[in-house]
Amino acid sequence: MGNSQQGKGKEKENYESWTMDDTNELLHLLVDAINSGLRDANGSLSNQNVERVILPRLNATIRFPKTYNHYLS
Repeated sequence: MGNSQQGKGKEKENYESWTMDDTNELLHLLVDAINSGLRDANGSLSNQNVERVILPRLNATIRFPKTYNHYLS
């Protein structure tokens, strides 16, 4: 019983909603990254660039830090 309650609380704790400001900031950072040439040869942003460049900049400006999994969602 205790484990299932902890699991439910943990799931809720890991859920972070995106505000419009968070989304707009992410979009600006993505455009800047693309314009700076951080795209791979296939034109996409690698998870390494997202984790090393974009997420730290995003998390410096928003209230609830985002992880790569948040970014994917």
